[in-house]
Amino acid sequence: MDIQTLGYWLNTRDRGDAETIAVVLHADAGRFEGTVKTLKMRRLSYHYYIRKDGAVFKFAPAARAAQHCGATYLYGGLKISNSNSIGVCLENLNDGKDPYTDEQRVALKELLGEIVAAVPSIRYLTTHRDISYPRKTDPKGFEGVDRIAALFDLAYWTRPGVPAA
Repeated sequence: MDIQTLGYWLNTRDRGDAETIAVVLHADAGRFEGTVKTLKMRRLSYHYYIRKDGAVFKFAPAARAAQHCGATYLYGGLKISNSNSIGVCLENLNDGKDPYTDEQRVALKELLGEIVAAVPSIRYLTTHRDISYPRKTDPKGFEGVDRIAALFDLAYWTRPGVPAA
């Protein structure tokens, strides 16, 4: 898989002793150039970004904690956070109308395969909505997270009461 970089890393911090256990899916509510500018300005980051055309960009090293989750919730004794997850963002307006492309879905599956192979401690796939609802709704309209998780023998981490995409 061809993964491009920006030529520099976006904001990260040390993971400390946290084990990386999850991949969190996001939507940026914008487009690539504006998202990069906003992330830099707000000192936020994702590990990976998948554009509409399926191009994959690496924004931060997986060994470091990207600043992508914000406040999250504990459920079933487990909290997914920046420290124990890898953030993957899909280019999408997050309005429930902007479609996710076939190219994005193919790239996401390829990327997840690489991430899971490189980080065997990952056990969950989830979304920003699932870990931060009602504060966050992304990736709105992205369906099939549970089926994608099953392809990689991952559990879909969700909380009761969080509405479907």
